[in-house]
Parts: sequence; C-alpha cells; structure tokens
Amino acid sequence: MLDEIAQIWWVPILLYALLVYGPMRAYQKHVSGLQRTKRSYLIFLCCFSIAAIYGVFVNQGALPTFVWPMVLVGIANGVASYYHWKSMDISLVKNSMLTFGDDIIPMALSYFILNEAKYLLGNSWMISGISFSVIALMLFAWHEYQRGEKMSFYIYLGIYSVLWGGVAFAEHYYSFKGLPLDQFLFSWYGSSFVTATLLLLFVKERDKKQKYEHRKDVCWATVYIAGSVLGLVLGMAIGFHLYGQIVDISQNMFVLCFGAGGLYLGSLFIRTAYACFGNSYLNELGKQGQLAKKDIVHMAIFALGILLSLRIAYWALSFPQVVAQPYFMAGEAIIPALMGIYYWKELEAKPFDKDEWAYVALALLGLACIFIGY
Repeated sequence: MLDEIAQIWWVPILLYALLVYGPMRAYQKHVSGLQRTKRSYLIFLCCFSIAAIYGVFVNQGALPTFVWPMVLVGIANGVASYYHWKSMDISLVKNSMLTFGDDIIPMALSYFILNEAKYLLGNSWMISGISFSVIALMLFAWHEYQRGEKMSFYIYLGIYSVLWGGVAFAEHYYSFKGLPLDQFLFSWYGSSFVTATLLLLFVKERDKKQKYEHRKDVCWATVYIAGSVLGLVLGMAIGFHLYGQIVDISQNMFVLCFGAGGLYLGSLFIRTAYACFGNSYLNELGKQGQLAKKDIVHMAIFALGILLSLRIAYWALSFPQVVAQPYFMAGEAIIPALMGIYYWKELEAKPFDKDEWAYVALALLGLACIFIGY
C-alpha cells in the first residue's frame, strides 16, 4: 500500500504545500524576532544536528558519507535563505507573488540537461504563464522605482531566486540519480550550517529594532545543542555496538534506549556546566529581548519542520521536475500571500494601489496558465 502511494506524483506535492506554505509560514513568527544571521545559524545548527542523528541511526552507528559536490549546493542554500528572510521582512505578499524565478530556473535546466522536454513540447500555456509572471514582476519594480522607493526588495529577490533555482535543480538531480537520503541531508545541511556560521561571524547587522550584540548567548546555545546531540549520537553508536551482546530485544528499541540515555547524560553535562559558569545568562538576555531558552526550542521545532519539508520535496522531485515544480510555484505564490493579507494584515499598514492590484491579477493569471499547462 505504501509503495503504491509513493509512486503517485501528487501525494508529496500536496503534503509539501500543506506543511510548508501553511503551518511553517505561520510558525515563522516564533523565530522572526532574532537577527537574521543568528536566526539562520541556529536553524541550520538544529537541522544539521537532526540530519546527523538520522544518519547515524540509518547507518547503524556510523556517520553518513559526505558528498563533496553538495558543498556548493549547501553554500548557495545558506546564502539564499539569508536573503529570503530579508525580502520576507519587507513584504510577505510581494515575496510570495513574485517568487517564481527559483521555479523557472530549475525547470529550464531540467528541460535542457535532463531531457525533460517531452513533458513540455507544444505547451503554449507555459510560455504564456511565464511571460505574464515576468511582466508582472517588471511592472511592480518599475512602479516602485517611479515612486522613489528603495529597490532592495528586488535585489534580494533576484539573489535568492537565482541561487535557489540552482539548488532546486541539484536537489532534483540527486534525487533522480538515487542519492541516499541520509547522505543528501547530511551533506546539504552540513554545508548550509558552515555558510550560516560564516554569515554570523562576518556579517554585522544593524536595524531599528535590534542592535548588533555580543554572541555569547549563541555560544551557549551551540554548546547546549551540540552537547545534547553528541550524547545522543554516541549513545546510539554504543547501542549498535553492544546490540546482541547484552539482551535480545528489538534492535531499534535497544539503540533508541541507549540514544535516550546518551541524550540525557549529554544535556545533563551541559546544563551542569551552564549552571556553574553561565550565571543565568540566557534568561537575562531573554529579558533584554535577545536570545532566551524558549528561542532554542522554537528553533529546534522549526528546524524539524524544515527537515521534514526537504524530505518530502526530495520525494516529490524524484518525479520529473517540469511536472512537480509548477505546483510548488503555485502553492508558494497563493497560500503565503493570503496569509500575509489576512493573517499578518500587511496591507493594512501599506495597502496596494489600483496599479499594484492589477499587477497582482496579472501575476495570478500567469500562475494559472502555468498550472493549467501542466
């Protein structure tokens, strides 16, 4: 039954849209209070930690093989995520309606490199839809330029669209080639975490709400997460090594028991050190509006959602990209835009004028054409 469901192309697309463009976007409010570099760092730290735990479990005590060509993909993903956050902070509605470059680029690459042209030949809907979408983007940008507004949103949009377009194609390529999921996640988030670390160390952000502060709180959060994960991983590794030598029960249950014990001991060690040397530093920072303990919990939950969404996307992109990607494009444009309008009330503070609503209608028409064409 499960094998049959796995072969239905629209199942992972539906699951991805329901998870990413609904609950994940709504949950972002719990992680949006931190600086972007700190936010990206902690999220990718949690993602990499979860990927390492999954890899050790799948490989029965050993770390997954690191796929070095994925380094460039991970770097691009880390940088793109940073600029995506920056554009969303400006406007979620426009970000959702105009983010189609990261969908068109991988479709074009799959069309020419992976010979997926057979799915598109004679498709006039696609050409019309892409044309309408591009025209809407150009009209939005020109309209704001004429009003003397800053073009930073469109710069951020262009940067992450190009980077994520290449990343989406690489994701499809490795899924198409059958790269094991544990190696993909470990390499992807390992590289993304390194990139986020470099951004945290070398990019100094200053804005109206948050000043650039000392990163001692991030150091404690890193030590706490890394120590807990290390304890869990070592516990599972020991469990795999001792399995069958002590008791004869289910291997998974045996290993998870050792992993839970390692997690407890690792976190206990870190908490003890924190109690001795931390002097309630995180709690004090929380009172100052900076990093608090609850932020780490929110980051971990959000990271788990990101990891799950990537797993579903990896499944979806095992099918032809020119079939799956347009549905991602439509879901990304419509659902977050509606949330920005009705949930975050963006347009109450800065409503669209008649021209901008006309551009929105043109963009929706383009998305509808692409959706129908596939």
